Amino acid sequence: AYGKRINYIVEDNPYDLGISGLAISIPLGDSLLKSSFMMDTYRVRIKNGIEDNVKALMDTQATFAQASIVDTFTIRMLKNYTDATTKEPVVFSINKPEDTQLGDVYKVVQYTNNGDIEMCYTRQTSGKIIFMALHPGQFMLWKVTSANQYKGEDPQEALTHATSSFDQEHTFIGFNVLAGIALVLGIVGFKLLNKKRVKTVRDRAQQQQEKVKKDVENLEVTQALHILDTTVLHLDEIEEAQQEDDQHNHSA
Repeated sequence: AYGKRINYIVEDNPYDLGISGLAISIPLGDSLLKSSFMMDTYRVRIKNGIEDNVKALMDTQATFAQASIVDTFTIRMLKNYTDATTKEPVVFSINKPEDTQLGDVYKVVQYTNNGDIEMCYTRQTSGKIIFMALHPGQFMLWKVTSANQYKGEDPQEALTHATSSFDQEHTFIGFNVLAGIALVLGIVGFKLLNKKRVKTVRDRAQQQQEKVKKDVENLEVTQALHILDTTVLHLDEIEEAQQEDDQHNHSA
């Protein structure tokens, strides 16, 4: 879209959500000025269910309209994973329920940003329900029965999950996650190797200390024996000198 300056993505969903007019309904801002490596990505999500307070209001409206409640769903739009909205109405399409009969007539109502409940312009074909909404938000699908049978060709929407742009954001996030995991594993591996190296050095140092201690102990024993021998020798000399002195005194 726009010379591949903007990515448009419909995330995978069970409704086979289609969108027409998205490119002209969103505020472009500076999106067209960004490089292909930093291009903006608009993504659309749809999930089953709406808020309880909104459902209570819509249930009341369905009772007044004598319509059967078929489903509720929320459509959300994001720009670079930040909530965004449209500046103009946009056309959505979803698959008809599997149990649809030929006489079933569907209506879609929307809870607006102003807190009102609006009936969307709705039409249907053999397999699709097409409705124009003021903006993404919370919706309820009603059904009434008619004698008319609704057939026709399903619309070829400009944007569906199958025709979405390449999901550059998701790929980039996945690459960052893998890089982060590799970095963590590298740090853990380095710490384990360093811990092993430190243990080896510590063991060698301890062995060396034990060897030195043992050598010192052996040296101390040797020195003690030498001192003992020297002491004994000195006593013998003293005793011999004493005997000579005594003999000299007797002679005198």
